[in-house]
Amino acid sequence: MRKKITCAVIADDCIPTSMLIRFTLASMGVNTIFEAKNGHECLDVLTKCKETCSKSCDVSQLVVIMDWQMPDMDGIQCTEAIRRGDRGVDTETAVILLTADKEGIEEMKDLPDIDYLMFKPFTIEKLHKAFNALRHLPVAHRHPKK
Repeated sequence: MRKKITCAVIADDCIPTSMLIRFTLASMGVNTIFEAKNGHECLDVLTKCKETCSKSCDVSQLVVIMDWQMPDMDGIQCTEAIRRGDRGVDTETAVILLTADKEGIEEMKDLPDIDYLMFKPFTIEKLHKAFNALRHLPVAHRHPKK
């Protein structure tokens, strides 16, 4: 079972969405929040987070909240890179994938790499529900080490 989430990486190229997520996370007690504008930046942040935050935040307390559609590297590609352990990122990092595209839901539902799928616009209640779902997943719930 995961611990209380205290560290988050927001990966979204839409500034208003990132600000809203940041505010919501802060109101939920998440005290360490990083931001990225695409998947490449997200991997960079996760690499730095592993180096600098390991004493205050382990992988069971970390979540990535990521938009599906971003420039350069989208949320699916970034999640796949996380699961491969690219750049030394922990493969067990929890991933919440955000999307406004309800038409693509069928292809996303069966993606084994994401932990929770959430639609935009999101609410504080939806984010609470996602966090609660993550907390009840074991850290090594389905992502084999590769």
